[in-house]
Amino acid sequence: MTTDFVVTIRMDSGSTKCIAYTFKYWNQLFEHQEDGSVKQIKARTWQKFAIEREYWRVRGVEYRVITELDTTKPCAWNIEYFELAHDLVASSDELKEFGQAFIETWTEIHVMNYKITLRQSKSLLITHINEFKAYFSTLACII
Repeated sequence: MTTDFVVTIRMDSGSTKCIAYTFKYWNQLFEHQEDGSVKQIKARTWQKFAIEREYWRVRGVEYRVITELDTTKPCAWNIEYFELAHDLVASSDELKEFGQAFIETWTEIHVMNYKITLRQSKSLLITHINEFKAYFSTLACII
């Protein structure tokens, strides 16, 4: 089997749902046809996927095949990062401390970005005002 990872999701109801993922590169599974359509290639690979899908179905697990077009690198890095903490047990105080630090950091970053944007806008506005002044002083000399 080629399952790359299994994700357990806690639903709003409190129950859990598992999804098994297999990652393949798009060009290993499909090819573009001259008429613009897309065709599955490598029939044996698709047969293996069917076997794997059935393996997971019997166990009550959803199965998905994904390609690099279905996700982004940051998303994959986040999954890998949080996978390390899957069985982590944290106290209520640790979770509160983490949450507070996260909010403070997030706020600082966004406030800093906002200030940079305001500075850039102010600088751009001053540039346009100076260009206007130069243009009108040139007109005044002509008239």
